[in-house]
Amino acid sequence: MVRAPKQAPAPLDPETLKKFLGRATELHGQGRFNEAAQLYEHVRACNPEVLAAPYFLALMDIEAGYLERALEDLRFVTRKDPGSFEDVFALGHTFVGLGQWPQAANAYPRARTGQPHRPGPRMSLAPNRATLGPPVATTSLYR
Repeated sequence: MVRAPKQAPAPLDPETLKKFLGRATELHGQGRFNEAAQLYEHVRACNPEVLAAPYFLALMDIEAGYLERALEDLRFVTRKDPGSFEDVFALGHTFVGLGQWPQAANAYPRARTGQPHRPGPRMSLAPNRATLGPPVATTSLYR
């Protein structure tokens, strides 16, 4: 017997997609991570172009300490939307958590490019850079 190839699930219509993401976000906020992850995974399978699902899965993985897995999703999201401040900023935080300072040093300025008026990337990286390089390089991150 020959089995038919596994088919991808049908895309969710916009209204259903909005409901699924809303419910997943609600569950995430309530700390019901497994249920939220199931909904995010379903959205990702049905609508792979919707970057909210892998982004929020990455945030949950960061919260749970699964930084390598979070890194995979954040890299995917930032390749698809390289100008997103939040995505690139989260990527930088994940690199810091993994002790991958050069990658974090590369990610934070990318976040800053998208929204230069926001101090987050500079303030996050500067204390870490203090252990890595000359003070002049570190202080320039606060500007």
